[in-house]
Order: sequence, then C-alpha cells, then structure tokens
Amino acid sequence: VNLNSMLHEKWFEVTSKEKTTQLFKTLNSKFGTVKEYKLIDWQVKSIVGTNGGVYFSLKYTTQRTIKDTTDTFTLFKPSGSDTFYVLGYNAYADITEE
Repeated sequence: VNLNSMLHEKWFEVTSKEKTTQLFKTLNSKFGTVKEYKLIDWQVKSIVGTNGGVYFSLKYTTQRTIKDTTDTFTLFKPSGSDTFYVLGYNAYADITEE
C-alpha cells in the first residue's frame, strides 16, 4: 500500500512527503515492524458545512518486533465522497518500561 496516496492534502500542509517517509522508517527502526494489531477504541464525528464530512478516530494496540505501541489514526471522509483519507497519526510507546 502506498501510504502517501492515502494521506489527505491537509497532512502535507504540515508534513512533507520526505518527512512522512522518514517518520515511518524511523518508527520501524526504533520499534520494529508490525506483527499484530487490535482495535481498542473508535470515535466518529460528522461535520456539516465547510470542510464537512465524517471524521474517524481509530486506536490500536500494536505488537511490534522490538517494542509495542499504541497507534491512533484520524481519518476523514469528505461529504459526497467514497474515499477515506488519513489526516493524522500518532504512535505511543511506554519507554519507561525498559
């Protein structure tokens, strides 16, 4: 999957394609590749008007080869569209357990 094709233009207003690629390379080198993941929480919010559409927040526990993470994705489906875009991503790892 080409992650850049799933990212919304608003993502690239904040983070360049080069930095996005580096982000995921760094994530994999520090915490390892994904072995397994499980959805643990989700939220949906619908907005009418300018920038209208449906916003989703999906939170996963992710088992990785080096260190497990909690990953949260913010997705957006614009009004009148069938396409979902990634607006945000956060990876959390408890580094105090080392």
